[in-house]
Amino acid sequence: MTETTKPLSDSSASEVLEVVAATVRNVASPRPVPTAEETYDADLFESGILDSLGWIRLLDELEDRYDVELDIEVLDEKGVVSMRDFATYLLELAD
Repeated sequence: MTETTKPLSDSSASEVLEVVAATVRNVASPRPVPTAEETYDADLFESGILDSLGWIRLLDELEDRYDVELDIEVLDEKGVVSMRDFATYLLELAD
């Protein structure tokens, strides 16, 4: 976890969502990622924002940032496909 990142348990839903969105923008590079709030609910694969390598990079960065372990099978079972889904799931892990 970086010094500037709050522990997941102390973060609000909007803070976690912004971190997820910033991380998606970082790992999707050089592809432009729309910044509008409505993209928070877009399927990251179907919309073309991330490919499989970007997905793995997203998981790695979020695991490092929040010191959690993200299981791909669990993410799939829960239908985690969007930035908002990731934020919700991360907050569930903090409980």
